[in-house]
Amino acid sequence: MNDQRVLVSGFPAELKLSEEELLDKLEIFFGKTKNGGGDVEMRELLQGGVMLGFTEDGVAQHLCQMGQFTVPLGKQQSCLTVSPYMSGKIQKAEVRPQPVPQSVLVLNIPDVLDSPELQDILEIHFQKPTRGGGEVEAVTVVPPGQRGLAVFTSKSG
Repeated sequence: MNDQRVLVSGFPAELKLSEEELLDKLEIFFGKTKNGGGDVEMRELLQGGVMLGFTEDGVAQHLCQMGQFTVPLGKQQSCLTVSPYMSGKIQKAEVRPQPVPQSVLVLNIPDVLDSPELQDILEIHFQKPTRGGGEVEAVTVVPPGQRGLAVFTSKSG
């Protein structure tokens, strides 16, 4: 963690500013002491946010404590989040497939129904006792060509 840097995030998808305009507007806004900021010495557009680095100690920490800011960006006011900036490299990553006893993965479903309809049909199908089913807690349909992530927590007792 760098004590003089923050991550600014929460930009609206329909923002019509160039990268340079966005960085300039953020530097001006967070460069003002009345907004809790200070002199900006570094700025960088990242995927999902903007990193701002300040020359003075304590500015980044103060902005993170405040957390939420309404910033004028173009013709709109945007509610942005300021959080601590962390960077680093992954030293070791390990992926292990692990069976989850309370779940089932269904593959090769033809693309003939909208996602909500398909979810309903799958839920009904797997709830029928005649098919060995039971109560369905959740159904998620991931469209072809996209990826989904499922995180399971084990139930105790």
